[in-house]
Amino acid sequence: MSEQKIDLPNADAILRLVKHLPSVDDTTLIVLKGHLLIEEQLVSILESSLKYPRALDKARLTFAQRISLVKALKHRDENSWVWEAIGKLNSIRNDLAHKLELPKLNKKIEDFFTFIKSTVPIDLGFNNENEAIESRLRSALAFLHGVFIRGSRALGGITEGGDRASQRSQRQ
Repeated sequence: MSEQKIDLPNADAILRLVKHLPSVDDTTLIVLKGHLLIEEQLVSILESSLKYPRALDKARLTFAQRISLVKALKHRDENSWVWEAIGKLNSIRNDLAHKLELPKLNKKIEDFFTFIKSTVPIDLGFNNENEAIESRLRSALAFLHGVFIRGSRALGGITEGGDRASQRSQRQ
């Protein structure tokens, strides 16, 4: 039997998600890795959208600044929820990175889930409170990552491509 190679757009970005989004039940690690995977997609969008993206190499842009730049380039009314969702993710990540104790972490994550559920007209499965929060968090992050790498028309088509970040990281 011969091996067939499937040509899947953005396969590298999908494989990076599978490889790097932890399957362990460690909320901190899931948030940090998911945040990094989303950030790779923001960088990818910038690289594919700018005439001379290397001009930003020494800018040391923050995640929030990258969100603002990509939003300025790709905003549409129908995808405005995405910017707020990843802003909420960034807030959760910043709390984890800068505070030792987070008594309201689970509430903040639940608010993140609730926000996405309130703006996306499909059941994404991460609002089932009977499932572990880590499993639901992985699903929500995979969904957001997919929005960027897929450029789904149903969600506003944020980008046409999206796997330059994975190509760049392979070169490093």
